[in-house]
Amino acid sequence: NIHSLERAVEGVYATDKADWTSEGLQGKKLSEYQDIKCCLDSFENIVNENVAKYKAK
Repeated sequence: NIHSLERAVEGVYATDKADWTSEGLQGKKLSEYQDIKCCLDSFENIVNENVAKYKAK
């Protein structure tokens, strides 16, 4: 349920993507941040492409 998900999200990921920063992250935490950010960027691109296709119909 959405409330469980909201409680599970913490740290940098609990803020707007525009506010995300890797400042102060090292090692495993930095790698995790980079992986999650890359996935989010890809997902955002897919959504934006699909929205554009839908609006073009």
